[in-house]
Amino acid sequence: MVGTNEHEFAGLGVPLAWSDAEVAALPERLEDLIADDFPDRPGLAADYRKAFEVAAPGASQAEVVGGYLTDRTYRQPSNRLLAARSLATGATYGYLFRWEPREARPRVGAVHGGEVSFLFRHQDHPQVTEVLGPKPPEWLADALSAAWTSFAATGRPVLPDGPDWPQYRIEDRKTMIIGDRLEVVGDPRGELRTLLAHDAPLGLGCLEAAGQDHPGGPDHDLQVDHR
Repeated sequence: MVGTNEHEFAGLGVPLAWSDAEVAALPERLEDLIADDFPDRPGLAADYRKAFEVAAPGASQAEVVGGYLTDRTYRQPSNRLLAARSLATGATYGYLFRWEPREARPRVGAVHGGEVSFLFRHQDHPQVTEVLGPKPPEWLADALSAAWTSFAATGRPVLPDGPDWPQYRIEDRKTMIIGDRLEVVGDPRGELRTLLAHDAPLGLGCLEAAGQDHPGGPDHDLQVDHR
C-alpha cells in the first residue's frame, strides 16, 4: 500500500493559513524551487501553477507552494513507486488521504501523518484533537483500521462499508480517495503527475528499489511508462 496526504507540507513548514505576503517572504519562491529541480524547463513554474489550478481551483499561494513541496518530496516519488510496483507480481494499492477538519480555523488541511491517527484509533487523543478537532469521525477510524488489518492478514485491503479497493494498475491508476467519503478515482491530480513525470530529479531510487522485486532481478531493464 502506497499513499500520500493532500497537504503534507501544511504541517511541515507552509501552513495553509499563511497569507500571500507570508509565502512571498519564504527564502525560496516556487519559481526558484522548480528552477533548481528542473533547470532545463524554464516555463515549468507557470505550467505548474496552471495545472494546480485545474487540480485545486482557487488554491491559495500557500497551498500551491506547499503542494509543490509535497509533490517533489512525497507524491511524485510515491507515484513512481506505484507505477513500478504495478509491474511486479505482488498486488499494489494506492490511496490519497484528503480528510481534513472542515470546522478548523485557521484551516489545517490533510496534513502529513493525518491518516495514522485514524489507523491506530488514536483520533481522540488530546494531542491529536489539537490538530484534527474535537470530534474526528469514528467511521473513518473503523474504515482505515479494518482496511490495514485485512491487508496485513490477506494482502488485500477491505473497507467494511466502503467501495472495493482496486489494485493500482498503470493503465488506469485507480486510487482510493480517503476524505469525507471513500471513493475510487483514476489518476487523481493527474495533471500534476503528468507535468512532473519526465526528467524528475527526485525519487528515482524508487524505481531502482522496485527492480529488486521484479522477476528479472536488480539487473532487469525495468521499463515504466510515466505518461
